[in-house]
Amino acid sequence: MAMVSKIRKAANLRDQVTVRVRELLLQGRFHPGDRITEEQLAESLGVSRTPVREAMVQLAQQGMLEKRARGGYLVPTLSEAELDDFIHVRKILETAVAQDAVRHVTEADIASMRKILDKERGCLDSSDPSGFFLATTEFLSQMWAMSGSLGLVRCMEQVVRYYHFEIASQKALRDRGVRQRVLREHEKICHAIARRDAGAATEIVSAHLDYKHAELIKVLRRPE
Repeated sequence: MAMVSKIRKAANLRDQVTVRVRELLLQGRFHPGDRITEEQLAESLGVSRTPVREAMVQLAQQGMLEKRARGGYLVPTLSEAELDDFIHVRKILETAVAQDAVRHVTEADIASMRKILDKERGCLDSSDPSGFFLATTEFLSQMWAMSGSLGLVRCMEQVVRYYHFEIASQKALRDRGVRQRVLREHEKICHAIARRDAGAATEIVSAHLDYKHAELIKVLRRPE
């Protein structure tokens, strides 16, 4: 495994380890199908096995890791069938989110969305897609919150984590053309919600998820 920075000792070591391992996964430091052990991570991060064990259990619950029957964990492989299902579920939930957001949106909400879009624009030309990815995640979280439904927000968060699509998303976002298209569609979503146009908002969200599906399929079919 490549060298990684050590964990700094602090009160909640498990949370630090969870965040660090999640970052490593999203950075592509491990590949789908790779086996990861407590010993391996504990040595690399400079911590004991206990917080590593707790972190790995948490990441497995989130779908970021897959527990092996014979010990250790695997980095999950996202299949096309799982991706199809993921997009289908997201369409159901996220179009409902868009409709509710139109009903509950405030001027402060729109101002927040526009600030996040500025972050996306600021990351558009970066060679590292992680900043743009984080900005798009923030944009979606803002839209989910605008629905006014804590249940919908929690469903969206769990679905996104469980299907372990984030690594594939970051790979897709390495292409500047993809980042540009995502930004453009996020701008359209923001504009539709600001106009309180539920029909346009749901249509754009649905089309955006179709585009995302197509790009993620390309990533899954692309040789490493």
